[in-house]
Amino acid sequence: MNIDASQFSEREKDTLKLLLQGKSNKQIALELGIANRTVEFHLGNIYAKLGVSSRTEAVLKLSESDLWKATGDTGKGYQGKSTVDVGSENTDNGGKFMLQ
Repeated sequence: MNIDASQFSEREKDTLKLLLQGKSNKQIALELGIANRTVEFHLGNIYAKLGVSSRTEAVLKLSESDLWKATGDTGKGYQGKSTVDVGSENTDNGGKFMLQ
């Protein structure tokens, strides 16, 4: 499925990128420096242009399109490398509580 990126304004594209990263409306607003209501406005326009009525439908529709690749998808099924298990050093503290 092809979704034409030119149908979206620059701000809608910014919103889409963050939406596809799983950000909440509040997180999108903070990152873009806009009000929550403005995010809702952009999302409403995006939903209308995609012909969907929810965030989930929008993400599903976009994930099936070429527009998804424009947001940084590497084609390997993941967006980035986890930093949770980077080192080979054992981090087990033997069940002890650490107070600082």
